[in-house]
Amino acid sequence: MIMKKINIFIFCFISLFSVCQEKALCQPLMERTLQAMDKPNILFIVSEDNGPELGCYGAPVKTPHLDKFAKEGVLFMNAYVPQSGCSQSRAAFLTGLYPHQNGQIGLATWKYHMYNPVTPNIVKSLQEVGYVTGNIGKVHVNPESAFPFDLIAIHSSNFARKDMEQYSIQAEEFMSKSDKPFYLQVNYPDAHRPFLRQNCLTGKNKLMIL
Repeated sequence: MIMKKINIFIFCFISLFSVCQEKALCQPLMERTLQAMDKPNILFIVSEDNGPELGCYGAPVKTPHLDKFAKEGVLFMNAYVPQSGCSQSRAAFLTGLYPHQNGQIGLATWKYHMYNPVTPNIVKSLQEVGYVTGNIGKVHVNPESAFPFDLIAIHSSNFARKDMEQYSIQAEEFMSKSDKPFYLQVNYPDAHRPFLRQNCLTGKNKLMIL
C-alpha cells in the first residue's frame, strides 16, 4: 500500500508540476496535494541506462526485489524518456519540464546547464512543505546547486562499482534518522557501462568489455 502511494505521488507530481512553473501557483497546489496524501515518505530509486530489462517486464533476468515492488505497487507499461540522455532525463524528472523548457538539452559533462537555477523543482518544493530531502549518487544536472538536498552522499557516478553496499547503508541511515516526511533519491550506477563480471569464487569484479 505504501509503495502504491509513493509511485502514484511521483507520477502526479511531475504531471502537475510541468504545467505550473510559477512558484506562487505551484506552492498552494503542492500543499493541497500533499495534505490529501498525508505527506507520504518518498523513496525514488534511479537506475542508469535501464529499460524494461527486468523480470517484471518478462525479460530473462532475475530481479526478484524489483519484481516484488512491481507486484505490490504500480507497474507502468508505457513510459517515454523526455530525451535520450542522462542529464536531460534527470533534469526533466526533477523539474517536471522537458529539456527544451528547462534548458538541460545535453550532458552536464559537456557543460550543458539549465536556463535558470531558480526554476522550481521537486527538492525545493518538498522542502517548503516540511520534507527533508536526500540524494545518494550522482545528480548530473547543471548547476547542482539548484537542487539543495539536505543530504548528499556518494557524490560520483561510481561506474567502477566501488563500495556498492554504501548506497543501502546511507539510505537506511537517512530514513531511520528522519523525524520528518522524507524524499530520498538513490541513484545507482547499474546498468550503465562498463559491464562488470562477478567472480563467484573471489567476490571481485572483473571488467568486461562488450
